Amino acid sequence: MAQQAKETPDNGSAPTPIPAPTQAAPSLHKMGVSAEDRRKRVDSGQWPWSSLGRINRVIGGHCTGALIAPDWVLTAAHCLYNFNDRRWAIPSDVHFVAGYDRGKFAGHGIAKRFVLSPGFIPRTNGDLSNITRDWALIELDRRLDLKPIPIAVQDLALGNGRAHVAVAGYSADFREVLTADQDCDVIAQLTPGPADAKLWLHDCDETFGASGAPLLHVTGGRMEIVGIQNAIITTREGREFSTAVPLSAFHTALSQISR
Repeated sequence: MAQQAKETPDNGSAPTPIPAPTQAAPSLHKMGVSAEDRRKRVDSGQWPWSSLGRINRVIGGHCTGALIAPDWVLTAAHCLYNFNDRRWAIPSDVHFVAGYDRGKFAGHGIAKRFVLSPGFIPRTNGDLSNITRDWALIELDRRLDLKPIPIAVQDLALGNGRAHVAVAGYSADFREVLTADQDCDVIAQLTPGPADAKLWLHDCDETFGASGAPLLHVTGGRMEIVGIQNAIITTREGREFSTAVPLSAFHTALSQISR
């Protein structure tokens, strides 16, 4: 089945924000968002939402990231690339604003360096094997006094091919507040490249701006990051699925950074 990948961040060439539907106007389709739109605003002052934040770039555009250590942020690699002039962002031009809500925030740090996925090639074509490598780590210039979100120990097991997750991000149509879909599932696993490179399909409602948002899994009262939201694919039949890079793609890199 032929598939076409489409970017989900603003990436310096920000799409025109789609206004939230009102009773006076018909709801417009938003890529990556179902007709019922399960996204709800969450309290950015409460953990774990306070440790999610906007990744803002001086040249424009934003994505979403998660604080996984006092001075480390997890996100998608393509969020750090400017597709207009075909270069990686300068670290000092990238700001992480944790717990952001309409101008208020819980913490702020500037990127000191990037740890980029080896083998990831910034491009906009539909190469799914490339999307499996779409992850990055940002080291901040300071330690934030916030509780990080823990990373799962191992990949999420897909019982009967599914697993319940949640995703929270700064979608382009609600870019000033954090919204979350807490009632969605990983529905399939693809292996479009090497056997050890996996890609998850999920049905969480997120759109442009939410790239880099963590997939969160709750078990035994514990919330953990199990993957990274990174793209939306459209099949030849016109069906849309969101994609996520699972933990196994970046687990080795996590073990090599100072926690």
